[in-house]
Amino acid sequence: MLGLSGGQGVANALFVLDEIEKVNRGDGDPLGALYQLLEDTSACVFADKSVPWLPVDASNLNWFATANDVSTLHPAIISRFVLVEPEPLSTDQLRAIAQRIYGQMLDEFGLTDELEESLDEDALDRLVRGSVRDIKRTLRQSIAMALRESEHRVRIPAPRNVSRQRPVGFIS
Repeated sequence: MLGLSGGQGVANALFVLDEIEKVNRGDGDPLGALYQLLEDTSACVFADKSVPWLPVDASNLNWFATANDVSTLHPAIISRFVLVEPEPLSTDQLRAIAQRIYGQMLDEFGLTDELEESLDEDALDRLVRGSVRDIKRTLRQSIAMALRESEHRVRIPAPRNVSRQRPVGFIS
């Protein structure tokens, strides 16, 4: 990401911290360096403890983090981000996503002539009961089963172990 700062061209790096709530909290605080890096005043002369002789100006870095559950994060970390909580996906949105994933899989596996191009309503209803990860896993398994049984229609089995929640969230 490029940006202009003070009339000079500056490359503003974008750091993405994915699922920061899952960081291992065994010994110490692995997110400790972020306290300094996310503050404008301390970021301009940041020195990591592992290389204290190499101060870095990190004031032009852009930080973006994702978390499935921010309740486990320390309030000091949360306060350094703007919290954005998107609405859960609607059933219609999940159905469209499932259909799009199915079409992409058919293209990826070269199966557009082997299997029906669209999933039926029953299949979509069964798929949207889980997360997007569950949808992908179930589609892969169902496509394999249809091919093994020389079927042209992909049948989705009744859900077994699907995620109870469909959390989607970002903080930036």
